[in-house]
Amino acid sequence: MRAATAVLVVMLSVIGSRGAEPTASPFEGVWHRTWSSTTPKGLHTEGRGTLTINTRGRSTEISDITLSLRRRNPPAPLHIVQSCYSTSISRRDSSVTIQWSALKLVSPRPQDIPPTLHLWTAPLQQTYVRRGDTLISTAKEPVVWHRAKQRE
Repeated sequence: MRAATAVLVVMLSVIGSRGAEPTASPFEGVWHRTWSSTTPKGLHTEGRGTLTINTRGRSTEISDITLSLRRRNPPAPLHIVQSCYSTSISRRDSSVTIQWSALKLVSPRPQDIPPTLHLWTAPLQQTYVRRGDTLISTAKEPVVWHRAKQRE
């Protein structure tokens, strides 16, 4: 009877594991970053980014940026929102590589962008490594993302 019970338990565990969902990637989830910088000519940039990674589907990145000039009588600040989505994703042991679409300008309208301001919009590929609750791009100038806190 014990042998029959052991066989039944093994069979149930094998059958149960066949239909199980693949384990979620440690890269999955929502990541945030903020940044601020000022060029020598006084162009000040403040930004927030949200990166949502879904290694079995579509990932997205949204950037919310405010540009302003740090000088006397500056023009009004320019608020830019742009987004892109993944066109392919590959995962290795400790990294994930995402091919991003060209950036799409969400706001303002393209005609509201000053002609002297050039936005980078080309598709690009980015590789990320995870260290605890941070995600770091392996680009020449690494960008650090922090895992979003879960709401309780």
